[in-house]
Order: sequence, then C-alpha cells, then structure tokens
Amino acid sequence: LHPPPLQMRAEDGGWRCQVPVRKVAIVGGTHGNERIGVHLAAHYTENPELVTRPSFSTSVVLSNKEAVEAIGTGAGRRYVEEDLNRCFSNQRLNSKPGNAESVEMRRARELNAVLGPKHSDDPSTDFILDLHSTTANTGVLLCYHERDAFSAALCSFLQSKDPSISLLLWPAGVDLGLLPTVGRGGMTVEIGPMPHSTVNSSLLTRTARLIQDGLDFIHGANTLGELPPPPLGTPRVFASAGHVDFPRDAQGRITGFIHPDLEAKGELREGV
Repeated sequence: LHPPPLQMRAEDGGWRCQVPVRKVAIVGGTHGNERIGVHLAAHYTENPELVTRPSFSTSVVLSNKEAVEAIGTGAGRRYVEEDLNRCFSNQRLNSKPGNAESVEMRRARELNAVLGPKHSDDPSTDFILDLHSTTANTGVLLCYHERDAFSAALCSFLQSKDPSISLLLWPAGVDLGLLPTVGRGGMTVEIGPMPHSTVNSSLLTRTARLIQDGLDFIHGANTLGELPPPPLGTPRVFASAGHVDFPRDAQGRITGFIHPDLEAKGELREGV
C-alpha cells in the first residue's frame, strides 16, 4: 500500500473515510477462463448506472482481453503467456521493458498506468475490486492486505449482509504481484466452486449483490449518514499457512490425488 492508505475514522453515528474514495474500478477477466468477472464487466459496461454512485466515479475494466478471447469458443483461457495476476510486483513493474515481454507483462504496465501507478502518492484509482472465480469450494472469499483498514471495514459490512463470506489476508512483507495492489486500496473477490469457463447463475447473482452492497458501503463511508452506520465488528479472518503440493515422482509427475472423502469440502470451515 502506498501513502496515504485509505483509513476509517469514527464519527457520531458512523464511520467516514479519512481520504474519500473518488475513483473505483471493477475489474474482470484477469484470468480469461473465469467467466463471472468477464460477464459482469460486460454487463456493467452496457449498464453503467448499476455501478454509479453520487460520491465517486466507477470504471469497468476487462483486464486480459487476449486471454478472454482465446480459443474462440467463448471459454477463454487463464492466460496467454503468463499469469497476469503475478505481474504487478514492484520489481517487475519497475524493470526495463524488453522486446521479449509477455502479452500479460505488457498489459500489466498498461493497467498500472491507467489504474495506478503502484505506490504513487496520487494513484488514479482509490479502490479496486478484482473479480475471480475458482474451482475450490470457497463460497465467497474476499482477499486483502492486512494494512488496508478500509477493506477490513468493507469486509465487516459485507459479512453483516452475508455471514457465510470468508476473509483471507494477503501475505505480509511480500512484494505482491496482484492487480488490486496498483490502487490505493483494493481486494480480490473469489467465488466458487465453479468449473473454469462456465458461469453458475446463483454464484453470479451473489457476486453482483456483493458488488452493489460494496459500492453502497463506499458511498456511505464517503458521505456518512445516507446509510445506516456500517457494523464494524471484529471479522473472522484467515491467513495462509503455506502450500502443500501433490506427491510427485522423480520426473515431477503427480502420483497421488485428493482422497474421495475430502473432495468438495468447504476448505475454509472449521473441522474440514
């Protein structure tokens, strides 16, 4: 996060942003085969009044058009040459462009210029919602930086609307390559389970409702008093404990799979 981060301060009857949110970006298609974000980006582009609020402007961005349009069947692919959502680290954005750069790295530089630049004192975008779907049984999972007090407040509000929402902190002390990090604040919205290149209508509806509630919260935090005070309790938040790879042989081929008793479980639920 770059200074000054979005923060909240208590006032009579509610909470207000210390730095008002003036520009919000809703991003879909960071992974081209995660179609909920792709379809919602198209929907909001055609119907901008749905994401318009009086106290800030909202832009809608299709982040990896080449991956979205790949294959030609409407299925898309995750990326063309490399994962776009790993291209936004300071190290990579600050490196000298080369002739052999991937499609995604070139696009990352473009998005950083449009939405950021990352770690500037005055980025173009105050808050970024990056829409994803996953094959994992996460339900609605919101991921954000531990120092992002505004995202924490927003997530607490969204959990009050839907207690099944789970929260996950991005790793601390890491040069993150995630797209939302180019704005002043932001989060990744993951929703699943859903096979890649498909859309589950109930999960699509949940994502759209979450976006509306989130935009309402931002407007309320900007103006104070037009909405009921956001319920800023103590949200339950998960953190990454590490990664466990599949067993592999000497050639790197997977030799074991998930046990049938563990398939389709809610990974972010106690006792699972």
